[in-house]
Amino acid sequence: MKTIAYVCLISLSLLRLGFCQEKIAKLPIDVRKFTITNFYAEKEYYVEFTEKDMDNTPSWNPENAPPPVSISQAIRQSKKFLRRYISSSDAWEIDSIKHTFLGQEKCFYTIDFYLDRSKAKNGQSATFTVVMKMDGSFFIPKVTSSAKH
Repeated sequence: MKTIAYVCLISLSLLRLGFCQEKIAKLPIDVRKFTITNFYAEKEYYVEFTEKDMDNTPSWNPENAPPPVSISQAIRQSKKFLRRYISSSDAWEIDSIKHTFLGQEKCFYTIDFYLDRSKAKNGQSATFTVVMKMDGSFFIPKVTSSAKH
């Protein structure tokens, strides 16, 4: 009788484990999510996106071709984009440009701007990051009031 009880218990445990594995396998575990938050002038600028948001952007293999959007184009366009959110954007300087790959051929730029404290109205330095897709468009931040900065 004990043997039958153990066999039933083990069988039920394995059945339950198999059910859990099936549920887990259906989750999108390979989809990466990115978030970028900027704080400036008592506002929060929040950008969130996943790999799925890059599906309709051009592919790029850096071994075979130049990027769909050149670095100089990315700089010019990101400065224009920054003006939508920061009126004094001419005082901001490019701090860095980075490209990040999603898989083998999908890519986006992050362009980091820096405001030197000597140029800031409040005397505090600041940074602001924008995210550009390889089709030249940007992820639009959600803007909310913030007491953090």
